[in-house]
Amino acid sequence: MIDAARQLAVRAAVRLDAGVNAEMALDQELRAAGIDHPQRPRATDLFYQMVRWQIRLDHALSHCLSRPLRDLQPEVRAMLRLGALELLVERHPAYAVVDSSVSLAGKLAPAAKGLVNAVLRRLATAGDGPWPEDPVLALAVRHAHPAWLVGRWLAQFGQDDTLAIMAWNNSRPPLWVRVNRMRGTPAAYQDQFQVTGEPHPEAPTALALAAQPVRKLAGYGQGWVTPQGVGSQVVSAMLPLSPGWRVADVCAGHGTKALALLERQSRIEVLAGDLRPEALRLIPGEARRLGLPAPLTRSLDAAHPPRELLGSFQAVLVDAPCSGLGTLQRHPELRHRCQLEDVARLAGEQARILAGAASLVAEGGVLQYAVCSWEPEETTAVVEGFLGTHPGFAQVGRRWLTPCRENTEGFFIAVLRRSLAEDHSGR
Repeated sequence: MIDAARQLAVRAAVRLDAGVNAEMALDQELRAAGIDHPQRPRATDLFYQMVRWQIRLDHALSHCLSRPLRDLQPEVRAMLRLGALELLVERHPAYAVVDSSVSLAGKLAPAAKGLVNAVLRRLATAGDGPWPEDPVLALAVRHAHPAWLVGRWLAQFGQDDTLAIMAWNNSRPPLWVRVNRMRGTPAAYQDQFQVTGEPHPEAPTALALAAQPVRKLAGYGQGWVTPQGVGSQVVSAMLPLSPGWRVADVCAGHGTKALALLERQSRIEVLAGDLRPEALRLIPGEARRLGLPAPLTRSLDAAHPPRELLGSFQAVLVDAPCSGLGTLQRHPELRHRCQLEDVARLAGEQARILAGAASLVAEGGVLQYAVCSWEPEETTAVVEGFLGTHPGFAQVGRRWLTPCRENTEGFFIAVLRRSLAEDHSGR
């Protein structure tokens, strides 16, 4: 009998190889199999483990193949990676891994049964093979991270913290939720729904739950909880708010942070803006589920905001598009897709967005910049460049979040305040 979870994981990996993002690739396969498929948890775990450990798996497989892994049929490549994961990382018995992998090949790629059998038998004997001689490259392969990124982290954080960051990225994340303050506290949520969860000291509304489909969360339909990572919750919590303020979230996406702001302070007017109008369509329904006043939504380019909005917000949040390199635990495919040149390109876009968003801030108001990255180009360089060209703003707060210190995803947050005297009419 073919193991349905392994088959689902391989099919999702094929979609990922074709360019689909990891979450969508897995979701498409699970929907095709039936969204409540009993093998969903195991298929999900196998798939994400394959993606997390791919660099190490490919290194090991390269010593057991007579041709490049990239030249193989996508289904075969994915089956070999899955077998390598089970052998090298999960340490399953070799006979069981080889047998189940050959059976799976018979279903998905019958002509490759012999290849799968031979390669995995070799791998069971050879193990990881020799590590690269270069110490940075060896560290990168062993911990399945791109070498260019490991080199940067070693220079920025040192070896101990870099190892801690990579270990975090390779661990299985829980499902973090934000408990709706309008409903009650995390303790009240746990008591009412008999839920076991783990709080986090950095975010008083955060609770870690066992991974499960979001819509099956206890209290989800009643608006008690919303999936949101701890770092993202800290970003929402750091923005200063007062009753009666007009607040703009100019890169709002699906509105997770905009709605978190309303849970903190319902007596504010929130504009949720994004370049993609389709992302904003979910926000009114989410507000209803949470029992909140719906934010205003508007499709806009934060780098070039509408003139009629200039200087009209007491607080503006810029959660800018970024490399996401601080979120490799939850988005492991980024370690294969993001390159150094992407970081520089994104930094230019972030600088333009921050400058545009600044024009929305009223005198005396605050501008908060956040990215889920530690890379200098996207963090301090963007803020320092902005302050150098906008003398009417001053930095009044800064926060770094790292797995090795705060036990969260990687974030950089800067809070800037506009002086009362600045004239914004010359934009």
